[in-house]
Amino acid sequence: VSYSSGDEKGGFYLGFQDVNSNGVVPKDNARRDNIRLGGSKIYGKFKAEYTLSYNQSNVDIAGLSYNQQNGGLFSGRPLYFEVLNNPAQVQLTNYKDWQNNIFADPNGYFDAYATNPYWTVDNSRRKTKTYDIIGNVNLSYKILDWLIVSDRVGVTQTTADKVYTRAGINFAAWAVADPWGAGNVPSAQKFLAPSSYNEDFFEQRLNNDLILSM
Repeated sequence: VSYSSGDEKGGFYLGFQDVNSNGVVPKDNARRDNIRLGGSKIYGKFKAEYTLSYNQSNVDIAGLSYNQQNGGLFSGRPLYFEVLNNPAQVQLTNYKDWQNNIFADPNGYFDAYATNPYWTVDNSRRKTKTYDIIGNVNLSYKILDWLIVSDRVGVTQTTADKVYTRAGINFAAWAVADPWGAGNVPSAQKFLAPSSYNEDFFEQRLNNDLILSM
């Protein structure tokens, strides 16, 4: 949605955008909202121009899985890796209901050395909120018909908040036992502690340029 108006002495622009998109992976989602305004005005030999943009995005995607390494939140594998390591003849959608299907839950998953991607989708998430502000003001004066002096001031600011979470698992005793000694994820992990990680980011840049143009 946008609105604009103007004449030979100046103009004004205001626009708003809302984009909501779902990813290929179930439950992955990204939403972005943007507001942008700008304008200009001429007073004889003096000209003023400005633009301001505010952008807000929210991204929610699947995080890392867990594996035989008994590590923290970042010790797991990416979801894509887990999908590729499943046999081609296996229909993964048959293991979507990991809460009720004994061959899909963390204890009895049919692949003893991999994890169910659907568990990862439901229990490991990476959520990022980003806020961007971009603005600039340009003031110019026509000294002569062929010489213009301009002063341009700009600011760019980015703030981000990242939250990573992964649920824990109490593996069943029979899954941990591994009587044949073949090794599997439950016997290697025994217990997966719930994990979370927060990261904040802030960056700001200011610039000021004095320009002579002909």
